[in-house]
Amino acid sequence: MVVVDKKMADFHGDELNEYVLTLMSIVAMIFKDASIGNPITLAVVKMHVLEDMDFAKRSAKSGAGVAASDMLEKFCAWQHTKSDNNDASPNHHDSALLLTREKICRDPVHDECETLGLAELGTMCDKFTSCSLVKDIGLNSAFTIAHELGHVLNMPHDDDIKCKEYLGSNDVHLVMSRMLDHNTYPWSWSNCSRHFLTEFLDAGYGYCLQDRPSMDILNDREDKEKLPGEGFTEDKQCELIYDKGSKICPYMPKCAKLWCTNSPGQPEGCRTRQLPSADGTPCHAEGNYATHWCQKGHCVPKDRGLLRPVDGGWGPWQNYGECSRSCGGGVKKAARLCDSPPPANGGRYCVGKRVKYKSCSTRECPSTAIDFREQQCAQFNNNNFDIHGLSENVTWVPKYGNIVPGDRCKLYCRVAHSTAYYLLKDKVVDGTLCGPDTFDICVNGICLPAGCDHVFNSTVELDFCGVCGGNNSTCQQVIGTYDEAKSGYSRVVVIPSGSTNLDIRQHGFTGTNNDHNYLALVDSETKNYILNGRYVVSTYHKLIFYSGTPLEYTGSNAVVERINSSRPLTKDLIVEVLSVGDLYPPNILYQYTVRNNSYYRYEWLMTNNWSPCDKICQGKSKFQSTNLKLAEF
Repeated sequence: MVVVDKKMADFHGDELNEYVLTLMSIVAMIFKDASIGNPITLAVVKMHVLEDMDFAKRSAKSGAGVAASDMLEKFCAWQHTKSDNNDASPNHHDSALLLTREKICRDPVHDECETLGLAELGTMCDKFTSCSLVKDIGLNSAFTIAHELGHVLNMPHDDDIKCKEYLGSNDVHLVMSRMLDHNTYPWSWSNCSRHFLTEFLDAGYGYCLQDRPSMDILNDREDKEKLPGEGFTEDKQCELIYDKGSKICPYMPKCAKLWCTNSPGQPEGCRTRQLPSADGTPCHAEGNYATHWCQKGHCVPKDRGLLRPVDGGWGPWQNYGECSRSCGGGVKKAARLCDSPPPANGGRYCVGKRVKYKSCSTRECPSTAIDFREQQCAQFNNNNFDIHGLSENVTWVPKYGNIVPGDRCKLYCRVAHSTAYYLLKDKVVDGTLCGPDTFDICVNGICLPAGCDHVFNSTVELDFCGVCGGNNSTCQQVIGTYDEAKSGYSRVVVIPSGSTNLDIRQHGFTGTNNDHNYLALVDSETKNYILNGRYVVSTYHKLIFYSGTPLEYTGSNAVVERINSSRPLTKDLIVEVLSVGDLYPPNILYQYTVRNNSYYRYEWLMTNNWSPCDKICQGKSKFQSTNLKLAEF
């Protein structure tokens, strides 16, 4: 939805509708440029002219200027009331744009009023904040509109620190450049813009853009083939920027920069905003016939046939790259480009799968291997990101609990021995498990289904015995209880390596959580406590990784204190109970599954080693050595 304030409507008068649609047609072509790397089509579903609504907030201190942030906030609050929640409704819009002739400022009190536009980053499809504000300065406002819509679509400024790894040595300023100067080429997008837009769309944040609009005022125009410079003369383009009476400066080169003057014949009066003449503006004539016109800052022969749209076509698939991990289920990816041919002149960008993935390195990691997500958090050890109160030698560990499903593939890390956690990366490395309780894996920031065989889109599951793809026939369940009242730590059970489906419960005495009995766990090899040791009890929910096996603990505050895991143990686990204070007897029920004895069998393994012959003649014999082999099924 495009909204025009009264001040702008008064300035343009009867030409308002044609002018606004011309602006938006320029913006639509910028979003069709092949450099954007995605099929984006801009549609204007409705246009609203404000007659009595004013979003400008003035004060005695601010003078004639208006705070851009305040104006945008008020507009955003208003625009969502004008959109139907039903995507198919003609009254629905995905984003709203306010065009104004107000003097908008970053700081109106100190007259810092060079602001041309404002929008929040990555707000597309948010009905409350998917909006932008642009100051009308003539047809070149189209570049500002494209810039602000780029922000709404998650594109940062090209000189932002986030763009550093995506930009080369090209000094040309493109759409998302922070400033306009003589080196600006505002029709194309940078590699950084393409990257962050693609990430935004691939992550599903642009879900509202997937339907066809109910109407498109731009596409329904009768003169939609007419170029902007054919509808607005050079002098008119100057008037739109510098007010009535402005004219083209006759002494300056055409096309690359629009030079205007208020004083014809006075070269010292020429000025420019460093932006080009509109495409289609005549730049050379023979007699009364224009033989050349401006196209993207250049004066070229006038040939409408060269502007015919060319739809893009996919090139061949590239080779798969390296696996994202060495074990535990990684991902390889291959890409293809929309370059056979690349789209041109507003032609359609390729539609379809741009990247394909396949699983790799699916073998299990050694039990001694560090958790993959833990490795990623550890990369930031000794980096406190200048967060107030954090030590410079901070240690980061994965944050697992209380993460919403949509954020499972973001790298949330917790300060060790603390509950404080922070988002350290927007995406984990491909192949990272979505969580400790699933085999699903993260691919490009999205959680995809995977089996216990670490192949994504596989449906293979662990059976009750903890065997991947098993049939529940190789194990038996062990159930036991413990209720002896002894002060201090007492051993409950040693759960052997290979056991799975652990479920250990301590039921509070008379149904309360203050019976002074607490579950504790001990590492069978180091004899160190990994839970509730040294008379220090964890009261809150936590996740413990024991030699690669996740153990979930409810916390001692629970009426039914519980430790459970569905994954096999890689070494023995010692379960104890700590009894303090009033010696109420513990009430512990534990169960787990172990492999059947019949799960193993022995067989003879014959070798090729024969002994020397025991006699030279009159009969002979040789002996073949044998080994006993343990066969596992």
